[in-house]
Amino acid sequence: MAAPSRTFRVFCVDQGRSARISLHGELDRATLATLGHELGECDRRRVSVVVVDLSNLDFLDGAAFKLFLDYGRTLRHEGRHLSLVNPSIQVRRILTVGAMVHSADVLDEWLDPPLTGV
Repeated sequence: MAAPSRTFRVFCVDQGRSARISLHGELDRATLATLGHELGECDRRRVSVVVVDLSNLDFLDGAAFKLFLDYGRTLRHEGRHLSLVNPSIQVRRILTVGAMVHSADVLDEWLDPPLTGV
């Protein structure tokens, strides 16, 4: 088994009925178990909305894509929801081409209010 990447980090904030997971680095077969653990905790707590922030994710491989696809489908089947937010252009391309939009919302969040009248 490959050694876990030292550059991959996961931060999870439990917000009651929702959870926000921020990913940093590269998500691939070597790092999937770390994310899988956090998603398992969300399942254990029956979190209704899981938000995964991809803004600091540099890479997503096919195994990671499949994990998101399967997890999103499971949540929808149970009346819960997965949102993948703030993907980079490269990660968004992978998610869009792979039709992830059928299992999860893929969107950008406004961290600051948009400027008007500029």
